[in-house]
Amino acid sequence: MRVLAERVMMGPRHAIVLTVALNAIPLVQFLGIALIALVVLRQGAQGGLMVAGWNLLPLGLWSMFLAGPPISIQLLMIMIIGALVLKETSSWRAVTVVAVIHGIVLTIIIDLFAAEWFRQITEPAVLFQEQLAPEGVTRRQLYVSTLAWIGAFHALMFISLMMLARWWQSALYNPLAFGREMRGLRLSPIFVLGLIVAALLCILVGSPETIVILFVPLLVSGLALIHWLVADRELGAGPLVAIYLVLLVVNQVIIPLVLLLSLLDSSFDLRKKLAAEHND
Repeated sequence: MRVLAERVMMGPRHAIVLTVALNAIPLVQFLGIALIALVVLRQGAQGGLMVAGWNLLPLGLWSMFLAGPPISIQLLMIMIIGALVLKETSSWRAVTVVAVIHGIVLTIIIDLFAAEWFRQITEPAVLFQEQLAPEGVTRRQLYVSTLAWIGAFHALMFISLMMLARWWQSALYNPLAFGREMRGLRLSPIFVLGLIVAALLCILVGSPETIVILFVPLLVSGLALIHWLVADRELGAGPLVAIYLVLLVVNQVIIPLVLLLSLLDSSFDLRKKLAAEHND
C-alpha cells in the first residue's frame, strides 16, 4: 500500500496515470480516490484538482455504464473537501462533520434522483426485512431505513479513506503522527450537543431514520478511545483484533456500547482520568 503512495508523490504525471488506472477498475476505485486525497493533503487544492480532473473520465464512464447516480464522483468530491478541511484544521472532528454531511446529502440525492434505481438494487434486502419486521411496518419505511444505513455506511467509508490517505502521508513524511492524531480524537460536549439537536430536528421533520448517520462521529470517537487505551496500557494488537472481530459478529450489541463510551468520554474526559489512574 505504501508503494502506491510513494509512486503518486513522485510527480503529477505519475499521480494521474496511477489514479486513472485504479479508478478504471471498479473494485479498486477506493484506492484511486484515497490517493487523490493524499495529493490534496500534501500539495493542496491546486495539485489535487489537476489530478482529480483527469479521474472524472473513468469515474464518469462507469457511472454511465452502471446507469446509476454518480456516487463515486460524489465520493471523490467529498474526499477533496475532507482533505482540504483536514489540511487546514488538522481536526478529525471537522472531518466527521463532513462525513455526516456526505451521508445525508447522498441519501437525499438518491431519494430525489435515483429512487427507482435504488429500489431495484435493494429489493432483495427490503423483502428479507419485510419478513422479519413487526406488523404495521410499511415497505416505504423499510426502504427509507435501508437508505439511511447506506448513508451511514458511506459516511464511514469516507472516514476510512481519509484515514488511509492520512496514514500514507504520515508514513511518508511524519512517521507515528497518524496514530497519535487518531488516538487523540475526542468529541467536545458542545459537539455532542450539536448532534443531539440535529437528531431532534430529524425527528421533527419526520426523518428519524437519518439519526443513524449522526451516530458515525460517536462511533469513530469511541473506537479512537479504545485505541488510545490499548496503546496507553501497551496491550499490543491482540485486543484490537478481538474487538473488531466481535464488532463484526455482534455489532448490534457492541456498537451501542462504543457509542455510550464516546458519550462518557465527551462528558468526563475518560482519557485524562484513566491516564491519571495508570500513572498512580
